[in-house]
Amino acid sequence: MLAWGLGLPLLFWHRWPRISRAQAWFVIGFVGTSLLSQPTLGECVLTTLARELWEYRESKALWVGSASLRQRNPGLCETVRDLEVAPEPS
Repeated sequence: MLAWGLGLPLLFWHRWPRISRAQAWFVIGFVGTSLLSQPTLGECVLTTLARELWEYRESKALWVGSASLRQRNPGLCETVRDLEVAPEPS
């Protein structure tokens, strides 16, 4: 989405025709994918992608990171766990 937004001036400023043409095709594909994903998926394709990456991170990367953190600094893991279960101040 950032590439789409930052590249918008290239659609009107044709100093570099190849880059402008590539940006035009990217915008057409991006908008087309966004419009088609709503009726087919029921949501934006970027939302689906973000959810899949978030679930992947929770299932894989977090456990690997916490296991190696536990080996390096067990006291820090206990501190984080205490902060997570601490009651909220009233």
